[in-house]
Amino acid sequence: MNGPVAAIQLALAAVGTGPRPSVADVQLIAPSENTGAYRVEATIQNSWLGHGQVALLVRLRDRATGATVQEDREIDLRGRERTLLVVEVQAPRGEYDAEVDVEYPAR
Repeated sequence: MNGPVAAIQLALAAVGTGPRPSVADVQLIAPSENTGAYRVEATIQNSWLGHGQVALLVRLRDRATGATVQEDREIDLRGRERTLLVVEVQAPRGEYDAEVDVEYPAR
C-alpha cells in the first residue's frame, strides 16, 4: 500500500492501538457477615482511544505481616472508557491495605 492509508497504518502501529489503562480511587470495604469477603472497589480508566483486554491483579496486603492474598481478573476496555471494578476477596480477618495493578496487554 502506498499513500495516505499506509501513512495512517504506520502511525497507528507506532503509537499502539490498545488501551492505556490506569487505576484510581482504590477502596477497601470490610467483610459483611453475609459474605465474609473483603470488597475492593477501584476505578479503571482508559486514557486512550484504543481498546483491548487488560489484566488486573487485586491484592490485599496484611499491615502487620506483609502477607498477601490476591485475585486475578481480566476486563475489556473500550476507548476512553472509565469503569468501576468490584472484586470480593476471601481473606482471614485482619488489617489490610488494598492494591490494584493493571497491565496491557493481558498475559
